[in-house]
Amino acid sequence: MRARSPAPLAPRIPRIPHHASPVARTSAHHARAARPRTPPGSPARRDPARLSRMRLYVPHDERRPQPEPAVTNDALAFAIGLGGWLIGLAIVLGMLAAPTPFDPARVLTTIAVGLVLGIAGLLVSRRR
Repeated sequence: MRARSPAPLAPRIPRIPHHASPVARTSAHHARAARPRTPPGSPARRDPARLSRMRLYVPHDERRPQPEPAVTNDALAFAIGLGGWLIGLAIVLGMLAAPTPFDPARVLTTIAVGLVLGIAGLLVSRRR
């Protein structure tokens, strides 16, 4: 018995030699990229009316139940963020001693707002 070779999924496109013109190489690339991605025996090809059965709105009684919310540690996330703002504050305070050209008021205001929002988030997340 002879082993049968598997049928190709898509028609073979001939290879263009590397010395061919750039136009011929580009058109072969586009022809290769434009071939269908689904194999000939797939359900999408066997059932052309499959797309007509797709609904854009599903009634509430036919929907799947919503998944449970993920359990997260919000306080840890806010604490890590606050640590980042404190490291930034230490770096900016160190830069004040060195003669560097930057606007300390704007940078310190940004860090202060980040610290205030981080503390508020930490307090809210600990209440829950």
